[in-house]
Amino acid sequence: MKSIRILSVIFALAAAAWLSPSVYGQAGDPGVLPGEVIVRLANPNDLVAIANDYGLDPVPIEQVGANPVFRMKIKGNGSARTVASAIAADVARVVYAEPNLKLGSPNSPSIPWTLGGSWSIGGSWSIGGSVKGYSIQWMKHKINLNAAHQITKGAGQRIAILDTGIDPSHPLFAGRLLPGYDFVDDDADPSEVGEYFQGAYGHGTHVAGIVAMVAPEAKIIPIRVLDEDGMGNAWRLTQALLFAVDPDGDPTTDDGADVINLSLGTNERTALVRKIIEASTNDGTNPDSDDFPEVGHPGIAIVAAAGNTGNTTKIYPAAEDVDGLVAIGASTSSDTLASFSTYGNEVQLMAPGERIVSAIPGGRYATWKGTSMSAPVVSGIVALVMAQYPSLSPQAAIDRIRQRAVTVPGPITKRVDAARAVSPGTGS
Repeated sequence: MKSIRILSVIFALAAAAWLSPSVYGQAGDPGVLPGEVIVRLANPNDLVAIANDYGLDPVPIEQVGANPVFRMKIKGNGSARTVASAIAADVARVVYAEPNLKLGSPNSPSIPWTLGGSWSIGGSWSIGGSVKGYSIQWMKHKINLNAAHQITKGAGQRIAILDTGIDPSHPLFAGRLLPGYDFVDDDADPSEVGEYFQGAYGHGTHVAGIVAMVAPEAKIIPIRVLDEDGMGNAWRLTQALLFAVDPDGDPTTDDGADVINLSLGTNERTALVRKIIEASTNDGTNPDSDDFPEVGHPGIAIVAAAGNTGNTTKIYPAAEDVDGLVAIGASTSSDTLASFSTYGNEVQLMAPGERIVSAIPGGRYATWKGTSMSAPVVSGIVALVMAQYPSLSPQAAIDRIRQRAVTVPGPITKRVDAARAVSPGTGS
């Protein structure tokens, strides 16, 4: 069993900005799932007492394995945020409590989004790409991908893509897919669901196509975590991450992802997602996470796309300060920061994110833009680096990519270069 794994969790979506609680002043609070809260108890024996004290159904909707982390139903009509806040104040018995935060695609017309860049609500990809356009696009040359592939193509790496699903019949993915899962419909078929130009349809397939280009000999584990409207939630994401780390639920088998690409986000922090990230990045050099002991020490490098706000808004989990996690912004063909890209102190790297040609359902190709497109570029490069240098820790792999990146002017001063990242030597 490998001692180090990489989980590139990529939290971004193309096309518009991100789900923002600053616009949630409307009735029903569309930023959270109504009528439920997530509670992590210090002692699971307090479950019934906590439920009685705060108006919850004592029978959990779900539990994370044997961990004292519960998804609980609110009996009355109370606000999920208000109830969670009250429970969280019970510090003697509760480690954390929060509403089940929605995470999702900015493409959904039913969700109030904070717009960024030139995108509008419901924006999607543009038909017009081709196999040729995919193979010769500017992104590939800008990051010196052909030179990198003379050294490694990522063989032996497994890349899980947590998104809207994938078109498994697309010719681009022939021989590249491993079994995945659909956490929306709770079945073993992670195929995309939806219609052209509706919601976030095609997003997961497009992201997967970018990964396939950058690391063509890696295998892809498709995991559907966003529905046809591009919506997910923190609880579903946590379950999907646990699956990606250990698909068969047996820690003695080495079937988990080395890289995970996750294209969603919000500007509100969630303790549940942070805890699974901390557990996943732990390669044994940090204190164990007591929330998810079954994760072990997989040594996961998390690549989180910075977001598409066009400003310094913090997008989570990209903005989390966790060893082994790196936030990625979007660059243009002229090595400037894309107008839609989020930037800030936590965003230290960028990758091509404009006019990116990749796969869409139906065996077709199309052009999309966003930090969602930038993040899988970096996920692929991380896979290349770890294939070439398997002894590197997650943070060391990230540091290598950053140290060997091309220096450019602007708010984000480092743009990734695949060939420099995988080439031997110590210089930049």
